[in-house]
Amino acid sequence: NLDGPAAALQFCQTLIEATLPYAACYKPNAAFFEALGEQGHAILKQVIEEIHQHDALVLLDAKRGDIGSTATAYAQAAYDELGADAVTLSPLMGWDSVQPFVTGDYKGKGAFLLCKTSNPGSNDFLALPVQQNSSTSSTTTTLYEYIAQLVGQTWNAKCGSGDNLGLVVGATDA
Repeated sequence: NLDGPAAALQFCQTLIEATLPYAACYKPNAAFFEALGEQGHAILKQVIEEIHQHDALVLLDAKRGDIGSTATAYAQAAYDELGADAVTLSPLMGWDSVQPFVTGDYKGKGAFLLCKTSNPGSNDFLALPVQQNSSTSSTTTTLYEYIAQLVGQTWNAKCGSGDNLGLVVGATDA
């Protein structure tokens, strides 16, 4: 908390101005704005509008992931209400939880799916072995490797305009 909504807005504006020559995309974390209530929501929307005035993209860090109808509402909130260009998502509920963010009205939007995050607890699930069987062979990978393969080889092809999906990969966890 930066001593309230006004301080949060000033902090974001200062950060945007200082980094404009270097940043192609900004990634505001929705949780910090949501924690400020209605004013926080309004500030997040204002920050996104200011970023767009500088022709930069906004990746809303919201880490959403839920059933189809709820995912559709989250997509509407991120894209229609807030004006984000892309959003972070959890892939663990399957394609139907990702689909509303990158097809139909949002086929030109993007999503970055959690693959291998750098927090130590990510190994509780993402490093688990996954057995992959085909008619000719059987291989073992980690869940995060499986997610990367699934997103890159299967889910991206299902997007409205293709190649709308990226991966969230923690740079501090080799």
